[in-house]
Amino acid sequence: MWFNTKMKESIFNIASCLDDGTAVIYNTCSRKYLLQNGTVRNDETCFCRDNGMVVNNGCDEVANLVLSIREELNKGGQSLTILPTTNCNARCWYCYERGIEHCDMSQSTIDHTISFITDQFSTGQELSINWFGGEPLMHFEAIKQITEAVKSAGYTLNTCITTNGSMITPELICLLKDNYKNVTMSITIDAMGNDYGKIKSFVNIPAETAFDNLIHNIESVMAAGIRVLLRLNFKDFDDAKKLYHRLAILFSGYGSSLCYIYYAPIWNKKRGHSLEETLRFIDYLRDGYDINVLANPYIDNVFLHHVANDRKIAYCTAMNKNHYVVNADGAIYRCHCLVSDKKYSCGNVWEGVDFSALGYRMFEPNVKLEQCKTCPILPVCMVKCKVRDVLYGDDVVCGNTKTIIEPIIKLKIGQKEARRCRKPLSGG
Repeated sequence: MWFNTKMKESIFNIASCLDDGTAVIYNTCSRKYLLQNGTVRNDETCFCRDNGMVVNNGCDEVANLVLSIREELNKGGQSLTILPTTNCNARCWYCYERGIEHCDMSQSTIDHTISFITDQFSTGQELSINWFGGEPLMHFEAIKQITEAVKSAGYTLNTCITTNGSMITPELICLLKDNYKNVTMSITIDAMGNDYGKIKSFVNIPAETAFDNLIHNIESVMAAGIRVLLRLNFKDFDDAKKLYHRLAILFSGYGSSLCYIYYAPIWNKKRGHSLEETLRFIDYLRDGYDINVLANPYIDNVFLHHVANDRKIAYCTAMNKNHYVVNADGAIYRCHCLVSDKKYSCGNVWEGVDFSALGYRMFEPNVKLEQCKTCPILPVCMVKCKVRDVLYGDDVVCGNTKTIIEPIIKLKIGQKEARRCRKPLSGG
C-alpha cells in the first residue's frame, strides 16, 4: 500500500492499460487518471488524493456522489424541447417513431404551452427552445406563435431545430434570425441524388428533386449565418464516408463554423447494436471519426463524453431539473424519446408538472441495488441515458456497460495522451 493507513483506495477506481501497454488507474467519479510507469512518486500520491483515487477511511463515496450529481442537475441551463407536430412528410424506413400517434398542436395547446413556459422558466437567464417532431416545420404556425410570444415576454432565446430540411423557407429563416440569439439546425442526410429521395420517400416532394431541394435549403440557411449540423445516417460506414467527403466538398465554402458533418449509425430499438458493432464504432472513434451512437444498448454519447472529460460533467439531458419536453398533445415528458408512451408523461401544459409521476421520478439520481454501492462504474451509470434502461432493461444495460467500460477508457485516455504529444507520469 503506497498511501497512509488513514486513507483507502476509492471504490470507483478502475485499473486498465492503454493500447501501448501503459498501466493506468482511472477514477469514474473524478474522471481523472494516473499513468503508472514504475515507482510511485510523492507528487503522484498527492495527485491521487486530490482527485479522489484515495479517500479518507470514513468517506462515504456513494453519498457524496449522489449529492454532487443532484447539485449539478439543479444548476442546468433552462431548456425546453417542443414537438409542434408528430406528423412527418417523409417515410424513412428506419424511423424509430413508427407507429406513434400523429397529431398537430391545437390552438389551445399552443396558448397553454406559452403559459407553461412563462410560468416555469425565468427571464433572468437564457432559455433554449429545441424544436423536434415528427417534422416540426410541418406546423410552422405553432413555432411562429410560441417563438414570438415568448420573445415578447422578455426571454433571451437560443434554438436548435431537428428537421429533414425539406420545408425550410425564407419566412422561417427570418423568424429565427429576428428572435433567437443562437440558432442551429440539425438536418439528416442519408444518401446523394435520387437515392436520397428514395430513402426519404417524401409525400410532397418527387424523389428525383428531393436532394437538390435539400441542398438549396441548406445553402440558404448557411448564407443567413445559421449553423447547420449534418447528420449522416448510415448502415454501411464505407458508404457514409463517401457521402461525407462529397458533402464536405459541396459545402467547403462555408467552413466548419457554419457546417459540421458527423455520422450516426441507424439502430433498431428492438435489437440495438451488437457488441461486435459497438466495438467497431469505437475503432472508428479511435481513428478520429465523429460518431453519434445514440441509445446503443452498450454505449451512449453521455457515457462517451463522461469518461476522461475533466470539463463540465456530462449527464443525460433529461436529468436536468430545468429541462422539459412538450408533446404536440400538450403532455409533458423529461425525454423526447419517450413521448410515444403515455405512462412516462409527467404532467401537461394545462396543469403543470407532476413531480410524483414515474416519468419524472425515473430521472432522479439514485442507487438502485446494494451491490451498486461498491461498483466502480456507478458514477457512469448514474448520469447515462435512462432510455436504454427502458428499451433493453436495467440488467442488460448494466452488464453491457461493464463489458464496454475498458475499451472506452483505452479510447478516451489514449486520445487524450496522443494530443499531449508526450507521456507524462500523471494526467487527466
